[in-house]
Amino acid sequence: MKCDGKSPSCGHCIDKKRQCVYNSKTDRRNIDLPQMPNEEDASMIDSLMVMYAPTPEPPTSPLPVTFMSSESPDRAMLLPPSEPDTCMDATEQPTVPGSNLFQFDSAIDEDWVWNMGACSSYPALDLGSFTPISPLGSDTIIGHSTAYPIIPHDIPTPTLINDEGSSDDDDCSEYKSTSQSREPKIQAKLDDAGVGQKVPIELIRNLTDLYFTWQNPSLYIVDKKEFEKARESYVLYKRESTFYSEFLINALCAIGAAFNNTWYPGYPFPLGEFFAKRAKALMDVELDTPRIATIQSLAVLSIHEASATRDTRGWILSGMAIRLAFDLGLHLNTKQYVEDGTMTTEEARARSVAFWGIIATDRMWGIYLGRPFHNTLDTVSVEIPTRSQSGQKLDRWMANGAFGNHSRGLVLPDPTYILSERWQALYEIMSPLELTLYFKADINKVELVAFSQHTYDRLLAWKDELPKELVIDMETLDSTKHLPHVLMLHMQYALFIIILHRPWVAKKYIQPTPLFGSGPRHAREMCLRSAVDIAILIRAFEKQYSLQRANVLLVHIAFTAALILLYATVSEKDFDCQRELSTQLDMCCQALAELGNSFENAARTLDILLSVKRMWQASLVSGIQTKRAQPREWFPITRDVVALAFGQYPPKMN
Repeated sequence: MKCDGKSPSCGHCIDKKRQCVYNSKTDRRNIDLPQMPNEEDASMIDSLMVMYAPTPEPPTSPLPVTFMSSESPDRAMLLPPSEPDTCMDATEQPTVPGSNLFQFDSAIDEDWVWNMGACSSYPALDLGSFTPISPLGSDTIIGHSTAYPIIPHDIPTPTLINDEGSSDDDDCSEYKSTSQSREPKIQAKLDDAGVGQKVPIELIRNLTDLYFTWQNPSLYIVDKKEFEKARESYVLYKRESTFYSEFLINALCAIGAAFNNTWYPGYPFPLGEFFAKRAKALMDVELDTPRIATIQSLAVLSIHEASATRDTRGWILSGMAIRLAFDLGLHLNTKQYVEDGTMTTEEARARSVAFWGIIATDRMWGIYLGRPFHNTLDTVSVEIPTRSQSGQKLDRWMANGAFGNHSRGLVLPDPTYILSERWQALYEIMSPLELTLYFKADINKVELVAFSQHTYDRLLAWKDELPKELVIDMETLDSTKHLPHVLMLHMQYALFIIILHRPWVAKKYIQPTPLFGSGPRHAREMCLRSAVDIAILIRAFEKQYSLQRANVLLVHIAFTAALILLYATVSEKDFDCQRELSTQLDMCCQALAELGNSFENAARTLDILLSVKRMWQASLVSGIQTKRAQPREWFPITRDVVALAFGQYPPKMN
């Protein structure tokens, strides 16, 4: 109960008839408020400051900072002394003994200070092992100045460089936990998600090899050499790297599992989904301190989500990768850092590979879902990786994990950098088309036709300028061995031809009046010819490698070609033309059926395709539509159009 403050006994104690004792501290209710200082107090303070003012020391030349050499303890490195500063900044503190340990030296370049951990000729500053020298000199080192610390040569030196620019030898970072402290957190995350089972290292190596053989060349996201170098450094020495993480290794295995034929029991989910769940569980750990491996993981995982029919999740993951890539500065040119030695050529190349691979993945998602691109390349200065940047001859591609007897032991020259450059050029041509043709509302039909024609001319020029390593002769396709990703590149080109001409198939819906450009007949011919090209290339891929080694990009390509061929087959009245078209349609459906064993979205598209076919056939048989004219105007697949499509390379009838 609160005391009423009466004396000598309070009212409460009087009522209870007991002795009144108040044993607390001073009653704050009786404390007077502090008085405001007056002029007399101010004059007293001034007199005290004059009386006890410190005696100024004569100016002396500052001693150089001494560091012990990491190569030899007997050698020391001297930093250049600074010029005496004659004026003191308003925020600078008075000099006291021991306070000049970390004085800023204006003679040292601040960029050099922040990058000194990457310089091979200077040891990094070890802030963690430094013990300040006391003002009394109890911790001084005999023979050296007491004003500067001596860095022992046998103590590890952490670096202060940002993680995305560090090399594999940088095993520490100020903002990043060490690998030893990360591993318990990683295992706890996996256990919580129910996927904490131990995975044999042989399985991981097998799945990553499958990824780099069959998927990575088409969407070149991960530089294999830098990845393997960083992985070896982590496994053997527990050194963290910007190009390796547990998130990335699990994302790669999730894609590689689609090409695996070996059964591994003991896991709660199918192998691909098992590694995908592990990657998602580790994503939160990675996003706290993102690195280049985090960005690559998001892009690779988005591809897996597409194959699992989780399109929205995949599209979001790809967008996250794009945002982080720009945030970490992967879009900037690193040439000056390579020239001054703060970044190796291999590291700069791996950064370029990661950025442009993520851009290609984002473009793939935009075309796959029919959504516009929300990022611009106006601020991008990093170069597309080319063979000249690698400084090496063409690598050798081996058909690792070849299915059955298809190309087992096959070794071919691998123009990875040439292929990546041409793939990026293809997406660059299509990027403005996707926005202008499908999403720009304030453009008239004549401008659309002219823009489409310009894009078509650029596509033709792209194909004419292909280097000899990427050229395919359709007439000798069955007798010549081609890399699987080169076949995929030509199928992607044919897909873009269809996407470009498909809106102009209609005779009146979008055509300008009066008619301008090549007209609907040309659009129908190009769509049909490209669909036939895709079917023939799929047959060549199946013969050389088996469709079980085709990556997820083939699902969209085969489905688009099948829709065009199905439309043409159902509409065609001529028996010979219908038989030729049905042969190519069966090839696309067979491809989707085999791809359905590895990718769920292939099975989904095949079901949609069969439903559309039944609907169109029922519509024609029941007579719901009006009686067809000769030729049918809305899609007249006449014999001469089919002949043009099959003119150069007639299909083999099985």
